[in-house]
Amino acid sequence: MNVRKYIEEVGPVIIILLFLHLLNPFNMGHIFGYLLFVVFIISKKSVLLKNMDQEFMILVLFGFIYTIFNALGPNKGFQYLIIQAIFPCFFYILGKTLIVKEITQKQIVFFLFSMAFAFSLTSIISVIQDLLRGGFAQSSRLIRSYWTGQWLKATIVAGYLTYNMVIPAVLFASRRSYFQKALLLGVYVISMLCIFRLGSRAALAITGLTLVIGLVVFLSQNSVRTNLKFIVRLILFLVVFLYFVPIDLEADYFSTLGARLQSSGTSSASSAGGRTELWQTALQNFIKSPLGWDAQRHSHNVWLDIAKVGGIIPFILFIIFNIKNLINLRRLFRFNNHKDSLEINMTFTLFTAGALIYFFVEPVLEGSFFSITFYCLVQGILKGYLDQQKKLALKL
Repeated sequence: MNVRKYIEEVGPVIIILLFLHLLNPFNMGHIFGYLLFVVFIISKKSVLLKNMDQEFMILVLFGFIYTIFNALGPNKGFQYLIIQAIFPCFFYILGKTLIVKEITQKQIVFFLFSMAFAFSLTSIISVIQDLLRGGFAQSSRLIRSYWTGQWLKATIVAGYLTYNMVIPAVLFASRRSYFQKALLLGVYVISMLCIFRLGSRAALAITGLTLVIGLVVFLSQNSVRTNLKFIVRLILFLVVFLYFVPIDLEADYFSTLGARLQSSGTSSASSAGGRTELWQTALQNFIKSPLGWDAQRHSHNVWLDIAKVGGIIPFILFIIFNIKNLINLRRLFRFNNHKDSLEINMTFTLFTAGALIYFFVEPVLEGSFFSITFYCLVQGILKGYLDQQKKLALKL
């Protein structure tokens, strides 16, 4: 299926609004999300009813119960409450409908990375603009938004780069042309330079852990001979890379991140930047107040932040949704147990792993709620692909 035919089948307005929502120009991503919701309901009503499943109902319950509890708190805008209630379940069902009959595995992977690039583009442009103004050696980690001029915390800006951090691991299994691989690698290098400026240790953790996960998946899916060849090439690459690209923590480009990696005390990497203390406090509060509690600081963990605001019910619902996502990944490998499917298997696995790692260490709900909706979108695409494979298997 060519791109033009795919856009015609899904709907050009839906595709345009989706990418504008992900790009979030002038901080209007929510407006494009609303328009996308309206257009989808009007044009895809029959498709919507066919694609409702357990995951969708879990997200419906999660969104509305969490929003009801959140509405009881002070200074909660009505618009933000609508986003919390509707967007997770809507983007999940939208993801399912993006899988059309003739779409190929390579096209799905291309679409996933296209969305990830759109999702990260505003952050990339904003950081590049900051680098042109002040370079890498800056004491402040605040970044001025390219679209609005608003000062944003590095944690929020870095969150939009999450899915670019998994690119090296996906390249293990990629059978694309050298040009396409070079493009992906270029996006990763630019994103990593942005991470150096932002000083995000979470992004480094995502890259490192997804590399390990990707390596384990790749080796488990190939023969011993293929694995030996790959390991030799990997070692040679690492030797050459480390020889020609020395890592200097004192270099200007490494100043912000290097300082954070070498920090001690509550901000050190060993305490997850002080997060372990926040997690311990949040767990104690959760035991004492399972229906939620008041706290000025975020827990820097999406599940604990859900429990803080919405209590135990949405906490359990979101965990169930995550578990079903992992079960879907297991089903993916069962359906696609041949080498030609390794790239799409790795992409879905690493997108999911990268998001969950990010959720584990950052205040996503209050700082970057669109990261939740993007995660739901990816999981909808995964479930739509699995449903498609199941139908094809039944026809054989």
